[in-house]
Amino acid sequence: MFLPSQRNYQALFRDAVSRAEPFIGFIVSPYDAALPGPCSALTAFLVQQRASSLVPYALRYTLEGTNAAPPVELIRPKIMQLVAMFRGDPARVHLDALWRAFSWLRAGMPEGPPLTKASKLRVSLARYLCDAPQTDVQSLLDLVDTELQADSDVCSAAPASCNISVEQAQELSMEYASTQTPTAK
Repeated sequence: MFLPSQRNYQALFRDAVSRAEPFIGFIVSPYDAALPGPCSALTAFLVQQRASSLVPYALRYTLEGTNAAPPVELIRPKIMQLVAMFRGDPARVHLDALWRAFSWLRAGMPEGPPLTKASKLRVSLARYLCDAPQTDVQSLLDLVDTELQADSDVCSAAPASCNISVEQAQELSMEYASTQTPTAK
């Protein structure tokens, strides 16, 4: 289903002169329980017509901008808009649900504390903003928490054993990072 949609966006943004199609798709896999750790998997791709079918091609990329968190005053309206847009959606993610009973796999063995989907989100955001000033990251994570918890449809009280602080999220993020070979930075 996503291949025709991706193809349509590529065609929409096609340059009439060069015929270049600069629209690149990203698949974010945030809550896949098979992930090795709490950082979301990002896959970049484009599609091309080959014979009678659409063929996806993975793209290599470099993740930049890990040295700055977006300003809270600019991101707050976007977060509020997203929360409002998905309020009442039966397919929405309940962030207070347990993501899994451990944080990461090391040598095939589960390690670390249990994480709710909200806690996993905090760890992942902290990891992708690893080079940003800690106070900016904390402000962003606090904003995300505040806006999501204000909407009881999205996040209600999670079991205390699964809640983690900003500091714990950053520690888990750094500990997880030390066990991994970065695929994008």
